[in-house]
Amino acid sequence: MKLTKIFGFAVACMAMASCADSVPSDDLGASPACDNVGVYFLQEELNSVKLKGQTDTLTIVMGRVKTEEATSCNLNVEMRNSQGAVELVKEVDPVSFGRGEAEDTVRLAVGPLAYGENYTVDLSLDESLVSPYAKSQMSFTVYCEDPDAWELLTDSAIFVNNFWSCILSNSTITYKNVTIKKYRGKDIFRIYDLPAAFQREWQEYYQMAPNCKPTLTGEEGLEIDCEKYSDPKKPIKKLYMPFQSLGVELGPIEGSSYTVGEVWAGSVAYNLQSASTGTYLTEGQYPLGTYDSANGVFKFGKIAVDLGDDLGIQLCNSEIAIYLDESKLETDLHDLLYKNERRAVFKSTAYLNEDGSYVEQGTKIARCVSEEYEDANKTFRITAPYVSGYDLYFVQEGKRVTFPSGQVTGSTSLGGYPILCESKTCSYVKTDSTEYYKFPMTFYYVNEMGTRYDLGTFNERLDVGSVITYYTPDSLVRDKSIDEYVGTWLGEFVYVQDLNMTVEAQVTIEKDDDYTLVIRGLSPYMEAQYGYDSSLYLDWNDETGLFEFVPQYANTYNGYQINALLANLDDPNSYLYDNGKLIVGFTKDGRLAFVNDPENERLVGTDLNCIVFYTTASGGSLVEPFIPYNLVLTRAKVEDEVVPAFIKSHKYTTMLPWSSFGSLQKLGGHTVKTNFGKEEGAGVGVKLRKPSLPMFKK
Repeated sequence: MKLTKIFGFAVACMAMASCADSVPSDDLGASPACDNVGVYFLQEELNSVKLKGQTDTLTIVMGRVKTEEATSCNLNVEMRNSQGAVELVKEVDPVSFGRGEAEDTVRLAVGPLAYGENYTVDLSLDESLVSPYAKSQMSFTVYCEDPDAWELLTDSAIFVNNFWSCILSNSTITYKNVTIKKYRGKDIFRIYDLPAAFQREWQEYYQMAPNCKPTLTGEEGLEIDCEKYSDPKKPIKKLYMPFQSLGVELGPIEGSSYTVGEVWAGSVAYNLQSASTGTYLTEGQYPLGTYDSANGVFKFGKIAVDLGDDLGIQLCNSEIAIYLDESKLETDLHDLLYKNERRAVFKSTAYLNEDGSYVEQGTKIARCVSEEYEDANKTFRITAPYVSGYDLYFVQEGKRVTFPSGQVTGSTSLGGYPILCESKTCSYVKTDSTEYYKFPMTFYYVNEMGTRYDLGTFNERLDVGSVITYYTPDSLVRDKSIDEYVGTWLGEFVYVQDLNMTVEAQVTIEKDDDYTLVIRGLSPYMEAQYGYDSSLYLDWNDETGLFEFVPQYANTYNGYQINALLANLDDPNSYLYDNGKLIVGFTKDGRLAFVNDPENERLVGTDLNCIVFYTTASGGSLVEPFIPYNLVLTRAKVEDEVVPAFIKSHKYTTMLPWSSFGSLQKLGGHTVKTNFGKEEGAGVGVKLRKPSLPMFKK
């Protein structure tokens, strides 16, 4: 049984248009003196209402201030189109309140409407019935779609689905041969046949909700509107996705108390503040996404997925896109699998210390190992050189280095636009004593209309460090006695919330019997902070002459059972495994290595290289934030044996957002001075992706 564990959420609350108070008040918060019953519109504000058919019934909610007596009154309704008033209001319920009732629901029957035409509905109440503080008028638009106006655009579109990136890292699934229809004469589109796909994702890929079921038919599609906020003369249009059902209902998530229900998604803006003004953004102001009509590429901006009462509204972390032409589809380097190869230090001139010196960030260089990607062997990842959770990528063929443009740095400009980067003249230098890359990095952002603004170019440098060695069982020495394993050792541990941070901690090994070792210290934070006993056992294998570590129960903590499980930290979407094993033995230079057993590929389908202390209590939270990864222990010196568990930190200074920028320049235009680097403006805005803890699945 597989069970997805979620360590971090990018949670957002959506402040939607609210209803009026049941008792209205003036600006001072006092209820007005009413000489009448004070009838008013309690209905939330409406903008545009799509009717189900040419004839439909609308409902309006009314309220009143005085409730002592029964009250009835009429609702005045006028309806008009572009030519003027029309007689299409067939029936209007009277407003009627019983004794003690503060609310009433009124029905309006309208129709038949002409397909595709907008009608304005004006509602009002008699002045003699309303309070001066209450909402006594209301106006909105209604329209009815022509079902025959949806014309086939393509049945071979490519849909890059990252809806579930809000809770699952590396959750990209690409669908081919997707049907897209376009509403005649409008830039409004529908994506078809996805409800069944969303259902299959949860059941087959993640196995989180076995009771999930579709709520829409295959004839219903997800709608995207590229006309509502767009300039029809410009090829880059704003993309807006109204909140709507994704067509799947999820039962209780296995292994947790979460109940989801029907899942909805749509564009989000209401919870986001403008970095320059501090005011909340509306749908029209926020770059919800773009539609490149010239190339047939839809790129969704911030999408909120409503997972129900228990999980709330989550924001997608990764880009969702639709390509009408498969040739326009680019490989998302983020979604490929990488293996760490070298330690490195990233030196940034874009981020400077107060004395003008480089800011240095510890990082790693990983090589792509995805077999399905033809350029895997020459594609590399720099782990979070600027902001935790935001990796950068480059391609190297010999000494030739290329840097794909448009990569996300993790910071934002004033106005909340994600800052992107490119480097057109990269170089690689290797001598007998040094090895480094140079990236003349240009930082820029693109607004919702496709206009590019350059922020500056800085010479960034990546110094290559030591090789991360992955030992094999065949490379281990087999003639050591059990007593030679006993003693105090030092190991490097990775902090899972920031993979650039490591600590060196003390590990002790004792002899339990002639075939068993007890190892302590593989949970350094829990030991140092809470006095936790992290004792685990290593078992002797007579056939190999080496010790083995297998997943096992660890000691309890606060009554919770702790499990010591295995995972592959090179894969951020790794499962937690309660089978497989690590081989433990001496290297030729006298160190002690925990090595992936080749049998793990057959048993669990991947290499294993880290130990995770984990409990399923309290929603399955991670107990130990520092993980022994690619663990190679070094014998401690005598003077080191008395130091506390954490003896040395390798954490580099976190880079301050864009502290060196002093101006913002629009390409081909004038320079506008900004307050980059100032405390009140730097780094404020909307993140394209939020950093989160690595996610493991069991």
